Amino acid sequence: MEFTDVDTLDMVGIFPNYRKALDAWRAVSQAHVDEAHGKYVIVHLHRML
Repeated sequence: MEFTDVDTLDMVGIFPNYRKALDAWRAVSQAHVDEAHGKYVIVHLHRML
């Protein structure tokens, strides 16, 4: 995954498991549903290392 502008990333948090990350993703995505150019993704840190 490549980010075009890392200075404007909105980091929601680091979670102990996928389920908690998914719950947070759903909440933040729903709160920003009107922003067509924004996208929230779950990034697996262990895959990036």
